[in-house]
Amino acid sequence: MQNRYIREEDLREPIGGEMALREGATKKNAYASKWNLYLGDATIHLTGYNIGGCNYYKLRDLGQTLIFRSLGRKRNKRSAS
Repeated sequence: MQNRYIREEDLREPIGGEMALREGATKKNAYASKWNLYLGDATIHLTGYNIGGCNYYKLRDLGQTLIFRSLGRKRNKRSAS
């Protein structure tokens, strides 16, 4: 497993314009995704977006859901022992 470290000196202040369209880029519409996500047998309910035929989910939402479920499993294992 590889580790990625972020150094404080590598961080930068936003200067504005980061979300602006690049020259030659085109706008695309985003629609609510109708796909379900599953973790094992459980359905995960997250807001997803379909953009250009691909489904996107917010990394924050995925991270919070997966970490919460993982911590819950660890707690259940500890309380069972």
